[in-house]
Amino acid sequence: MDQARRLSFNDVAKFIETLTPEQREMDAMWAGEGRGGYIYETVVLTDDQINPSGDGWEDRGQYLQAAAAEGTDEERKATTEPIVARKGQPFFGVDAW
Repeated sequence: MDQARRLSFNDVAKFIETLTPEQREMDAMWAGEGRGGYIYETVVLTDDQINPSGDGWEDRGQYLQAAAAEGTDEERKATTEPIVARKGQPFFGVDAW
């Protein structure tokens, strides 16, 4: 996605301020590229997130602990894996229809 097209939470808050009280009571939905669904939660990350398997985010701290306990190459992988989302990042949990 083009960086210029991304919205900040400030942008979302400004948009919400333009809604009527009735619209604010409606379910929060998302849609794009032939998919869509509902926003079912708001989350603020409590740890940096990495994606070493390519299948989904994992808490970096927990992954490092598990990798250290195993004593495998996974620990090196975890320390060099790029962080995909930083601790403190807010985001929406979504459920596709």
